[in-house]
Amino acid sequence: MKKSMTRVGGTSSKPNGTAPDIGALMLDGTEVDAAFDRAVRRALHEHKNAGNPVAVLRDGKVIWVPPEEIEVDDPAAAPAKPKRTGKRRRKAAKA
Repeated sequence: MKKSMTRVGGTSSKPNGTAPDIGALMLDGTEVDAAFDRAVRRALHEHKNAGNPVAVLRDGKVIWVPPEEIEVDDPAAAPAKPKRTGKRRRKAAKA
């Protein structure tokens, strides 16, 4: 029977072999944001290569961007720096 491995930030586990603390990762948000950024870049790259437009929100309106106008970096490239505006906060659980 195969064991499933948890992937976070390109690694399968912490250096000591334990699974990462998912709650801490979600509260910090940096790894989540980086994964989201990679997924968006990959989706844009795939749409552009397939010749499909993408819908975007500009000035409060949804518009279609044709594939030749989609600006996208290499989907495998890491973002320069995560765009963090502050730490995420979780509401306290009610008992």
